[in-house]
Amino acid sequence: MPRSPKAGVPCWKFLFLGQHQSAIFLIVMGEMRSRGVSVESTRVDVCRPPAGRFGPESETMSRNIRKAFLAAAVLPTVSFAQTNGTWAVDVGTAGGSWSVGSNWAGGMIADGGGTATFVALPFSTAPLLIVQDLPTVSLNQMDFLTQITYRIIAPAASPTNSITLGGNAALNTPIPSINTLSITTFGQLIQMPVTGSAGLVKRGPGTVTLWQNANTYTGGTRVEDGVLVLRQIGDAALGDSAGSVTFDGGTIRVTT
Repeated sequence: MPRSPKAGVPCWKFLFLGQHQSAIFLIVMGEMRSRGVSVESTRVDVCRPPAGRFGPESETMSRNIRKAFLAAAVLPTVSFAQTNGTWAVDVGTAGGSWSVGSNWAGGMIADGGGTATFVALPFSTAPLLIVQDLPTVSLNQMDFLTQITYRIIAPAASPTNSITLGGNAALNTPIPSINTLSITTFGQLIQMPVTGSAGLVKRGPGTVTLWQNANTYTGGTRVEDGVLVLRQIGDAALGDSAGSVTFDGGTIRVTT
């Protein structure tokens, strides 16, 4: 654990990567909170006062934290299960954030290689806007089980936020987009970067639009059914230029 000076005060800096709470993270957080220290982030600075040593409580905390890191040497690697999530809140065109658990059924946020499912809700106004406000979410599949349009975007302040496809790497629209002219034309809207190394597969008779973003996924594109629309960016929406494009019953439409 490296020491890092902070205004002349020696500090331990703990940095926990990712959103998942490892066993060490829980131990360190417990030590901090049990002594009345509010900890809400994944970075913790534990500093020694410049004039003297840690007090008895701080020394105990320091020992327990050291034990946690030593114990990590014999802990097995922790694998976090994929999380399937179903969007559950009618946020209309005002929008709702992907990272907010209350927007998902049971608080289960789709990530970690799971499936994100979008269902029919009592919309007052469509398209329903979802702001993917995490650096990336990793998904096996996206299921759009509705005729009503969902529009998934990155926030203006973080335009490089992405959706990383793996596993099936599928955009699935089992319900045809037949509601209105605009939905028939563009269907479900993904207006943010798509990344990953498993390619992209369009399934189902409905329509999905990759909109405005030059995507970087590798592994090629396969259109098995329905319509995949490339809007305002042309074939740059189809990921890495070395990737193949395969038709197996579906259609690609290029539009402005």
